[in-house]
Amino acid sequence: MMIMPHLNDFTTHLHPDLRDKLTTPRLDLFDQWVSGFTYARMGEKTTVVLLKLKNGFEVVGTSACVDPTLFEAGTGFYWALVDALNKLNELAGFHRQEQAALSTGVEIRMDGLIGLSVEDERRIYNVVKRALQDCEAARRFL
Repeated sequence: MMIMPHLNDFTTHLHPDLRDKLTTPRLDLFDQWVSGFTYARMGEKTTVVLLKLKNGFEVVGTSACVDPTLFEAGTGFYWALVDALNKLNELAGFHRQEQAALSTGVEIRMDGLIGLSVEDERRIYNVVKRALQDCEAARRFL
């Protein structure tokens, strides 16, 4: 699969109604974060789009039609791209929130449950452990 550097490499082949639905914020997000993309038909009715981000991270979007005889590559690409851009938007939102927190001096812990004491973490662990044991007991009962 070839990585395409520009969305225009493909959107020119989309039906005008779909091309017009790619809104400016989505295209701005694409331009700001994406260095290239590729797409493929998988199976009889699924399209997968892989966005290669400028930092090397990859985001995958998918779409599928119900009836394989109705599969249309451009429509599948459009919906898989929208799915990938929605995921990218969530990641970009996290990034913006992290930058805002860092600029205000808020500590962001990624080494365990955020902001919980060791005692609280043990309590949560025990609750989860009991729940799993209850599930196992229920499974044996059934």
